[in-house]
Amino acid sequence: MAGPRKAVAGGAYNDWIFIAGGGSIVSDPQVVLTDSGLMARYVTATDGEVWGTNQTSPGGPWADWVLI
Repeated sequence: MAGPRKAVAGGAYNDWIFIAGGGSIVSDPQVVLTDSGLMARYVTATDGEVWGTNQTSPGGPWADWVLI
């Protein structure tokens, strides 16, 4: 599974990189705004596993993808 990273707040997204696990993303990314002002996004892989990442600060960079 692969996904983009944003290295600098307000900057452009980097190239797609390997995240983890196997297979491909089979769902549209779902993005939610948390009570603390962070965005979190989730995707489902072909094996049915759900992966997620969130901003490390409001408007800031994204954390590594993790298996939910």
